[in-house]
Amino acid sequence: VSQSRYVANELAKHKGPLSLGGLKSLSEDVAVALASCKYDLSLDGLELLSEGTGLFAHKAGLSLRNLAGMSDDIAENLANKEGSLILSFDFSDSIPFLG
Repeated sequence: VSQSRYVANELAKHKGPLSLGGLKSLSEDVAVALASCKYDLSLDGLELLSEGTGLFAHKAGLSLRNLAGMSDDIAENLANKEGSLILSFDFSDSIPFLG
């Protein structure tokens, strides 16, 4: 087991909401480990999600407030996820300047 997976497994045992806002990316094994957290999970530093991320299995609330965008598949998986979902994006690169 990798060190990061071990740490994620231990953090997922926390008895309460878990905020890991400083994480910019997640490996698949860390995402799977964090998905086992029974409480709300805040990953507001993440900029991208992979297609097969284990986070979709997380059953409590999930906050992703820094995503740079997402594919249709990720949007569909998040829409079907249990628990509350908080998302925010920066669409400024995709919106033409009107001025």
